[in-house]
Amino acid sequence: MFNTFVDGYRKRRREPLLAADLASRETDPRWSPGSADGASAEEHALGNLLQAEIVAAIRALPTRHRLMVYLADLKGLGYRQIADLTGIPVGTVKSSLHRGRGQLRATLTALSGSER
Repeated sequence: MFNTFVDGYRKRRREPLLAADLASRETDPRWSPGSADGASAEEHALGNLLQAEIVAAIRALPTRHRLMVYLADLKGLGYRQIADLTGIPVGTVKSSLHRGRGQLRATLTALSGSER
């Protein structure tokens, strides 16, 4: 069972992700964590691993930064792959990813600091 999941996950990582796929996920109710209706095994795993605060922090990022964080950190794409996929120069991908991660880190640090 585990090997089947890993094989499927690796196969999906190799498939190109289109910008239309990202836009549909933002409006698709199945993408919300914890939903079991038609969600893939990867979405179930992410839903179980990501807490509501992390998901909210990612969704609060500006669109470009959210896209870069999603493609790099959740999909595992490299800078060149993201640049080719989005049509954005590699330098802009790097700076947008850096800024997005910084904003995400600041938001999550503020959340963890306010809970203590």
